[in-house]
Amino acid sequence: MRRMTRARRVAVLLVILAGVVPTIPASAGDLVLPPTETAAERIVDDYNDRNTLNNATLDIEGQAAIEAPPIKTIDDATFREYLGRGQTTLDDPFTVDEVEVFVPEQDSYPLVFVAFEEISAPDQEPVQQLLVFSQASADDGWKVTHAASFLPDADVPEVARDRNGLARIVEGSDSSLQVKPTKLGPKLARLWRRVADGAAISKPFEPGLLTTESIAVFLSELELLPINEANVELTFEPAESQPLCFAAEDDGALCFFVMSYTARLDPVSGVFEQPATREPLTGLVPPGEYGSVTFVRSAIVLAAVPKRARLGRVDLVGFYNGLISAETSPRGVDAPTDAV
Repeated sequence: MRRMTRARRVAVLLVILAGVVPTIPASAGDLVLPPTETAAERIVDDYNDRNTLNNATLDIEGQAAIEAPPIKTIDDATFREYLGRGQTTLDDPFTVDEVEVFVPEQDSYPLVFVAFEEISAPDQEPVQQLLVFSQASADDGWKVTHAASFLPDADVPEVARDRNGLARIVEGSDSSLQVKPTKLGPKLARLWRRVADGAAISKPFEPGLLTTESIAVFLSELELLPINEANVELTFEPAESQPLCFAAEDDGALCFFVMSYTARLDPVSGVFEQPATREPLTGLVPPGEYGSVTFVRSAIVLAAVPKRARLGRVDLVGFYNGLISAETSPRGVDAPTDAV
């Protein structure tokens, strides 16, 4: 569902997770090969064409044919949120201006490759992003599993190629990196909790929008909703899926990993009122009066992880997030009163 609106939201915030599944060995006599560069480019073009059609009609079933979790979870919920408010389209046209693919050497399923894209839309600055494509088996089609738009002014290293022009997948347990990829999610969750408690020490991450400024970002997402004043309790967890990493040109790695964060809102006075338009509490909440609402968001984070060094820090350079569920409590049922 990639769309320029998501990139615009990152810019607005400035102003105011890849599952590595077990490999499936080929049957005796079967030869498993990754796509050629030309074939990978065709896969990307086909995805972009079908994605545009799905966005135009909020076609969740059509999206299921070209996406898989974790990004499918985010995009399906976005379609449902729009549909809940009576919308029929994202109405967010964009143009893909540049595509470059990076295909690792592989001999078993799932096969994966990563694609760089630059996209543009009227009256907006171009946005750069990375997408991960995966094929689960010989009988399955290629689907996008991860995407991340580069943050403004982010220094994103390029995916490395070897002498044969092939990329390389980095294992989640790689200890040659400053932080093992499997530790990125837990460490970021701890950092977000510290920032919420008033401690802005970012180590082992670079300070920035998604680290030391993260709580302001999360709260500003809530401030975009036209609701009455509320106490907020934020919680953070790494997703269960493992990171997916590709070797970068600086001997480090570019890693996709998934985070979950929850905001529980308790009105300071009265109740939350959700009218028929479903604007205040999003299209995921039916009309009515509620004692509290809990928003659950999922975020795909892109990290530039340097090679192990004394002063090296992980830089969070890309982000793709969205509301995936909204749960309510009836009027008169108290929600937690701790505020952030």
